[in-house]
Amino acid sequence: MAVIKKALSTSTLLLCGFIFVCSVNGCKTVDTPTVEMNYKSGEIVKANIEYNGQQREYRYYVPKGFDKEKKHPLILALHPFSVYEAMITTGYSIVHTEADKDGTIMVYPKSTGSEKENNLSWNPQYSRNEKNTADDIGYLSLLIDIFIKNMNCDPDRVYVFGYSSGGEMTYAMSCY
Repeated sequence: MAVIKKALSTSTLLLCGFIFVCSVNGCKTVDTPTVEMNYKSGEIVKANIEYNGQQREYRYYVPKGFDKEKKHPLILALHPFSVYEAMITTGYSIVHTEADKDGTIMVYPKSTGSEKENNLSWNPQYSRNEKNTADDIGYLSLLIDIFIKNMNCDPDRVYVFGYSSGGEMTYAMSCY
């Protein structure tokens, strides 16, 4: 829990808006694909995965000194409406220093839509959003399973946080 407190305190210093944090304890990996994780510890990696017929982008940070034999905490940081690239490159760079200390893997999923067209958004499914029908609950759950299976993340130390619409999506994840 120290990791999430550090991430939260760093986020509140860097970002304005509604922040919601949830712990997804007891995650189970069921029928999760084996994914080749091409990473260099201490760097952000851009990756894609197909989910429900769509190519979905995400990025992840593997801490310096990563040891695949140890269990690691996992944090998913969910972006606000139409802000993705800047959030990762400037907003969370300080969090990586803390992740290096705690051995935490950070994942930055990208919602559907376009940052350029200013319509990048999550679909928490409880709102009646006719424009966005993406199954983001399933997508985020798949990412969690992939990192538990392929990067030895601890299923009892999985956290999701976000602010603004990322906070709304985090709240939705806490309900499942």
